[in-house]
Amino acid sequence: MTQLLDANSYPNQDEIELYEDGMGYALRMATANGLTFSELARTFASPGHCYIPARASGALALMFGCTPARLQRAFVARYFREGHHTARFLTLEFLRPYHLRQNVPQICPLCIEIYKKAKASWSISIITCCTEHKTQLLDRCGCGRKLSWRRPSIDFCECGSRLASTDQKCQPASWQELEASNQMEFLLGQVRFRLAGSERTLACFDGVTADTFARLVWAFGVVEDDQKRDFPTSSNPISLAQARNNLLNWLAASPRAVRAACDSSTDFRFLLEVAGDARPRNLASTPLDLRPLIDTATYHQAVMRHYRTDNREHHALVDARAYRKGWLAWMAAKNMRSSR
Repeated sequence: MTQLLDANSYPNQDEIELYEDGMGYALRMATANGLTFSELARTFASPGHCYIPARASGALALMFGCTPARLQRAFVARYFREGHHTARFLTLEFLRPYHLRQNVPQICPLCIEIYKKAKASWSISIITCCTEHKTQLLDRCGCGRKLSWRRPSIDFCECGSRLASTDQKCQPASWQELEASNQMEFLLGQVRFRLAGSERTLACFDGVTADTFARLVWAFGVVEDDQKRDFPTSSNPISLAQARNNLLNWLAASPRAVRAACDSSTDFRFLLEVAGDARPRNLASTPLDLRPLIDTATYHQAVMRHYRTDNREHHALVDARAYRKGWLAWMAAKNMRSSR
C-alpha cells in the first residue's frame, strides 16, 4: 500500500479536468503509469471491486498529481443522513443516489475518440445522450459486454474493441433526450456545461436544483418504446388493500421468525406501511442492515453477477433478488472461514 501511494513511482502526472469524472480520471492515470484499474480497486476497496470508493480520492490525488479537492468533487460520495441514503457529486447533493450511475459507466464514443477522457455528466442517469455530438450514450460495447471501469483503458473494451466511433455504432439522440440532458448539464452549474441557449424547452426549470430536476424527470418523464420493452408497466396493478392482504398472507405462511433485510431504513418503512396496523408477530421489529456488506468483495461480486443476468437495477424485485444472492454468498464465505 505504501509503495503504491508513493507519488515518485508515477512519472506521468496530470490535473483532473473540471468536466472529468473521478473514476475515469483514475482509469486514465492508472493506464498512463502502467497500472490497471483492478490494482487500484484491490488496494482501495477489495479484490473484485468494480469501482473505487470516494474515500480514496485523496490518495489518488497524491499518486497522480492532481488537486485533491478537484478530484474529491468528481467522485460520488454516499452517506447516511436522517435515516436516508444521500449522495454528493460535483459539489451538489442528490437525495436519490440511484440517479447517479458512476459505478455503471456510459460513454460517448466520439468524445472518447477526441478527448480520451470520461465526462462527469455521464454519471448522472438522466443524461442519456451527448449534447455536443447529439448521439445516445452507450453502456455496452458492440461485443455485447456491459461497460465497466475494470477495462484496459478509457478507450478500449476488455474484448479488444476500441470504445471510439471507429468500432462503436453511434445512434442519433431524440429531441426529448437532448432537451433533458441539456437542461441537466445546465443545472450542474459548471461553465463548460452551460452550453444551452435561452430557447431551451425546459428553461422553465432553471431555478430548480439538479436533484429536483432528476426526480421530476424520473417521475414524469416520457417512456420511450425501448424503455417500455426493458421496463414494462404492470398490466395488472393492485390496490393497497390487495397488496397488504398478499403481504400478510405470505408472512403468515413463513417461518416463525422473519427479518427483513435492506440497505435503507426507507425500504423497511415502506414495508411497514404496506403491512398496516396488523403487523404479524413473526416479523422482527428491526431490519437486517445490509450496508456493512456493500463494500465486501464477496457480497459485491454476487450482486453484480445477478445484475449481469437482469440489468434492471433499482427495480424493487430485481434488487431484492440481487441482495439475497449477495447475502447468501457472504454468509457462505463467513461459515467457511468459521469452519477452518
